[in-house]
Amino acid sequence: MVILAAITAFSQRGPLHSELIDMLRRTGEGDRGAFSRLYDTTSSRLFAVIRRILPRNELAEDALQETYLRIWQRAATYDARVASPMAWLATIARNQAIDSRRRFAGGSAATTGGGADAVF
Repeated sequence: MVILAAITAFSQRGPLHSELIDMLRRTGEGDRGAFSRLYDTTSSRLFAVIRRILPRNELAEDALQETYLRIWQRAATYDARVASPMAWLATIARNQAIDSRRRFAGGSAATTGGGADAVF
């Protein structure tokens, strides 16, 4: 919750707000250039969100890749009246990190005999 609050506070009506909305709109229309700019602008912040949940770098990198795949697939559904762009993006990143943590925790317990902490 603290992560999303910090990102939301950063992005609300800040200098990037309208640019991010435009990048998301254009990404939703299939504009790869806009998607590339969106990645360049937001990936470090989203990676930080993911790393708070997945401390292992390789798992966090995989989750970030999956996050941007989801963003590409869902950008057309973004609605600026519902959420700020960074809150929307951070929610996708957070959910992906949680899904990844659950998936890898379940697999590691069966193979190592340890619990969820064995992976992380």
